[in-house]
Amino acid sequence: MKSVKPVGLEKILVQIIKTLNDIKDGRKKMRFDVPLYLTIGKKNYWLNQNGYRNWHFHLSNKLKKTFKDTITLPNTKYKKSVQIAYTFYYPNAIKRDIGNSLAVIDKFTADALIENGNLLDDDFTVVKKIIGKFGGIDKGNPRCEVKVQVVK
Repeated sequence: MKSVKPVGLEKILVQIIKTLNDIKDGRKKMRFDVPLYLTIGKKNYWLNQNGYRNWHFHLSNKLKKTFKDTITLPNTKYKKSVQIAYTFYYPNAIKRDIGNSLAVIDKFTADALIENGNLLDDDFTVVKKIIGKFGGIDKGNPRCEVKVQVVK
């Protein structure tokens, strides 16, 4: 028997059921997108270690602030340990080192989550696991999807 992907109302109902199951299980989940690069003036700054290590600290601080102002964070507050999963959708098939992107995007994201009050801290007692993976090529919407979830 061939499985069929839910569309329209079915898709919404599937998401509601998943959310209700998460609530029943006591798991809080948060999902939001963050950019892979930021534009200041006419220049694009890719958020990766290759750029980060060479940025002047004034530029680094400006990029971090711009990053925080660019993203929309949900109001979910976590008092327990979490895992943060990052899924990268790049604009083209150029080979990229996910670890280089993950290092900077995780740093900027974790700091934004703390400043927003979503997390108490970003040390190993709070953030138990960090996952970085390639999600595919998306020319129209390059991004990094971030999912935060309570872990036991």
